[in-house]
Amino acid sequence: MENETKAEMAVNERAVLAILGALGDRLTFAGRAGLSYGGKRDIYEALGYPKTLQFIDYYSIFRRQDIAKRIITIKPDVAWRYKPEITEIGSDNNDTAFEVKWQEIATRLNIFHYLHKVDTLARIGEFGVLFLGFKDVNGPEQEVTRATDLLYINCFHQGAVKIERYEEDTKKPRYGLPLMYEITLELENGRSIKHKVHYSRIIHVAEGAVEGETIGVPALEDVFNRLMNLELILGGSAEMFWRGGFPGMNFNALDGARIEDADKLHQMIEEYLHGLKRYTATEGIEAKVLPPAVANPDTHIEKQLDMIACATGIPKRILIGSERGELASSQDERGFLASMEERRTNHVEARIVRPVIDRLIQVQLLPTPTEGYSVTWPPLVVLGEKDKADIAQIRATTLSTYANSLDAQQILPPDIFLEEIMGFDRDTIDRIEEEIEEEIEKDTEPEVEDEAPEEKPEKDDGKEQDEEADA
Repeated sequence: MENETKAEMAVNERAVLAILGALGDRLTFAGRAGLSYGGKRDIYEALGYPKTLQFIDYYSIFRRQDIAKRIITIKPDVAWRYKPEITEIGSDNNDTAFEVKWQEIATRLNIFHYLHKVDTLARIGEFGVLFLGFKDVNGPEQEVTRATDLLYINCFHQGAVKIERYEEDTKKPRYGLPLMYEITLELENGRSIKHKVHYSRIIHVAEGAVEGETIGVPALEDVFNRLMNLELILGGSAEMFWRGGFPGMNFNALDGARIEDADKLHQMIEEYLHGLKRYTATEGIEAKVLPPAVANPDTHIEKQLDMIACATGIPKRILIGSERGELASSQDERGFLASMEERRTNHVEARIVRPVIDRLIQVQLLPTPTEGYSVTWPPLVVLGEKDKADIAQIRATTLSTYANSLDAQQILPPDIFLEEIMGFDRDTIDRIEEEIEEEIEKDTEPEVEDEAPEEKPEKDDGKEQDEEADA
């Protein structure tokens, strides 16, 4: 037991040293930010930018500044605008045990709400975590191998999570990944509760990780200076308007005039400036209104927003929420939504949705699907009638050119052309091929001559006349 305790202490000590070493490297890099002329000029210090940024810096500006909050929330909000459909592959539209159980858990715990929430929280700092409250025989600090239920789900940002221990054994699959977390739950009465939590109960979400998989890049990091500039410009313009809205007055004593009672003059000016008195008597005193000096900050604000839009990949009109239906704006929106569909697949699905489902399968809360499962997202980009018509015209022209080109099918087979160039899915291609085969069969069938109608014997007109006469 004593040897195990010493071994654990040694592992913890190495982990602490590794964390401190990584922190020291970051501080070294951060200390060089803004330096020019061989370190003789420090732009960051001159402009008041912080050298190093901590989670509290990101969280504070997220809570207090409008543009910062928009940067954090816009991408998760768009990505989770529509819920994905989770289906078992090969189910043939029949509800399987996997689908029924998943739907029960998702509905009971409102699971997509928490997936959306952790996606947002992870963008504030370097990561966020999803705490899965499994019902099992072990405590939260122990590994969960089999659970009988999922009691709750909770989300935490980086400020409430501490990674206590990493896997350092290079021969294990989790090398370099967290093994143990410490989570702080803040209560409404000001109290807080801390829990040790095993990694098997945690879904770790880090977006834009440059090195490793656990430490991402905060969404506000590369635009933090621009956000500070916005605060200075907007705050300065407000102060400038406050001071320039009432520019002030200048009181000059005329030649030969003497101010007998300065206190009385001061009281009179105070009553004019701050009271309801809208007149003043200035015998021997000349009062002049100072001209206001209020500059328009729009140009400076636009430049900061341009840089923020460039760095975040969020079009400016979408960032500030001023869509006007203009052509450039609609193009920006389509491009942004297309990038969000890519983010849903590469990040949201791969880093959040599938890890949660896989973990539920691993602890036997979900049946293992025989052929796997699929995550299907409703499209974000919905084409209008004009867009559909334009696409149809382009496709028709392309298809006509392909069909009338000599040896085109030998260079590019029809299946590849229809899928890669025309953009048709497999079902549509199969339908096209079936229709073509049916038309070919009709054209190759031999023509069947119509049978001649049977000739009826002609009646003898003379006999008919004799029969009529006898009658």
